[in-house]
Amino acid sequence: MPVLKPKLLTTLRPYSLRQLRADCVAGVIVGIVALLSAVVADGMIGGPAAP
Repeated sequence: MPVLKPKLLTTLRPYSLRQLRADCVAGVIVGIVALLSAVVADGMIGGPAAP
């Protein structure tokens, strides 16, 4: 009978600290771009602060 291993363990085994750092930086950049995009879009459509 084969031994079952969680897929998470076999997937994360080659995942390095360098890759984790790169993914975190990419996530922060995507978050900043999304927030800026939302602010610009809100300003273009009038948003709640429009007179």
